[in-house]
Amino acid sequence: MSSKTIADRVYYANNKETVKDKREIYADIVLIIDFCIESNGFATKQAIYDSSTYSDRIIDKVLNIYKNDLHKKYFYKRPTKLEMQQYGLLKPKFIYLRR
Repeated sequence: MSSKTIADRVYYANNKETVKDKREIYADIVLIIDFCIESNGFATKQAIYDSSTYSDRIIDKVLNIYKNDLHKKYFYKRPTKLEMQQYGLLKPKFIYLRR
């Protein structure tokens, strides 16, 4: 099932602008994740929240809607001990890594 059909099912059929808005927010989030990965090697949800102008609630909704697309591009997992040392993480928070 593609993300387009999921987004179309989540929102009302009459309200195609909402689907378009969510796709634009998703594109912005992907840019933020890519930027964080290029600069730090990883991205956390907190970094996405801090770098975005959207509310945390909207970001969580969009990440949930486009979860399958994100899994195709990124790993979302707890870092291993080696990754924690590599990236200088103190706590094993979930992070996004490139596939």
